[in-house]
Amino acid sequence: MQAPSFKMSPKDLINIGIFLVLYFMTMAVNAAAVAGPIWIYLALVLAAPLGGIVYQLFLTRVSHAGMVFVFGVIFGAFISMIHGWQTMIFVVLFSAAAEVIIWLGQYRSRVANFWAYPVYQLWCFGPIVPIFVNARAYSQMLIENRGKTQQYAQQVVDLSHNWLFLAAIVGLVLGLSILGSWIGQRILRKHFEKAGII
Repeated sequence: MQAPSFKMSPKDLINIGIFLVLYFMTMAVNAAAVAGPIWIYLALVLAAPLGGIVYQLFLTRVSHAGMVFVFGVIFGAFISMIHGWQTMIFVVLFSAAAEVIIWLGQYRSRVANFWAYPVYQLWCFGPIVPIFVNARAYSQMLIENRGKTQQYAQQVVDLSHNWLFLAAIVGLVLGLSILGSWIGQRILRKHFEKAGII
């Protein structure tokens, strides 16, 4: 098997940058949080399949170890500015897990690539960890830093204590991440490979 290496060519870095921009664009659905407290959680669900398509396209450009992890670290550095250091930990952890999965497939396995994304996308639960760690501090952050009302902040916290609701969110994120991988790979097979693009 290929030994892990973080030696990046200019082409590798360009590919990482392009697909990071595209992946960030899939995160735009997080703006739905303005519609109400429940959308803080539903935005995680909506982003999952969109990100899967981009991620599968990105993996066609991954030719050696390290690229997937670097992609995740750079993404985590930016997203943690919005969602806090806990999110960075989640992104790094699940980026490393996705890297290992793809490495085990020797960077050529469709099956490994398929499952790498649902594992990577588990990072999205990082932003809600602070609610469990310190609900009061999270409520204050929403009110003071993001201009939310006390009622909005309390509803966000209340939803985090609804275990049936959280289980549904986790299940939907996982299910739609798998769907995103499937759609991404189907697009690759049906269009790009036939056209000789990749």
